[in-house]
Amino acid sequence: MICEVFDDFILKVLIVAAIVNTVIGTIQHPSYGWVEGCGILFAIIVIVVVTVGNDMVKERQFQALMSKGDEHESRVRRDDNERTIDTEELVVGDIITIGTGEIIPADCLVLEANNMSCSEAALTGEPEALDKEPCSADNLSSLPDPFLLQSSLCEKGTAKALVLAVGDNTNQGRAGLSMNIESEQTPLQRKLDTIANNIGMLGVIVAILTFIAMIVQMMIRIFTNTEVTFKSEGLEDIGEAFIIAITVVVVAVPEGLPLA
Repeated sequence: MICEVFDDFILKVLIVAAIVNTVIGTIQHPSYGWVEGCGILFAIIVIVVVTVGNDMVKERQFQALMSKGDEHESRVRRDDNERTIDTEELVVGDIITIGTGEIIPADCLVLEANNMSCSEAALTGEPEALDKEPCSADNLSSLPDPFLLQSSLCEKGTAKALVLAVGDNTNQGRAGLSMNIESEQTPLQRKLDTIANNIGMLGVIVAILTFIAMIVQMMIRIFTNTEVTFKSEGLEDIGEAFIIAITVVVVAVPEGLPLA
């Protein structure tokens, strides 16, 4: 999450500007020159902390909501005893009992069935409920359907079934993994990125023009004034022009925009 925050273009510009500002300011004014650069760094820290904290809260709320949606109970037979457990505790090889109105908790194979039919509309789009019955030598020619898919609904009947796959190994789990794609930016985020890029480019262009103008002004002063030499005034003026150019970039980029 922290790395995602630092993908922001404005934040990268602010980091570079803060470092340069701190170094140059400290060199020029050792006692207080670091204040402005450190102020920008502090703003960056606030932006990162608030953004990551907000994302963490949203992620936890989403995970809690998803876990509640997946919470079901299943009747399972273990050690010759039937008991009720959470569906997340099911493992391959468990024998479960399924009744009317229950959600199938895993991909299963029907062992025994009593007039059972399941709706798989949410998974396959099939609108009609499908009859489920175990395979045997007697009904093999009629092509019975003994497979139960996770998240399908038992519309009627009861059955005992053997768990074949759980979690990401189920048909629904594999389909969910294939749908894991990067979320796209919202229209507001795209507009803010456009504004940020434009502000950054404009700030850099103005800073370059300012630097060129100050260098030209310095050269004119040197050539028109015989008492002023490049050696005495030039290096200091170039340093001052560079600092002003950096200041233009810092002022042009609003620290609060990424946080907003």
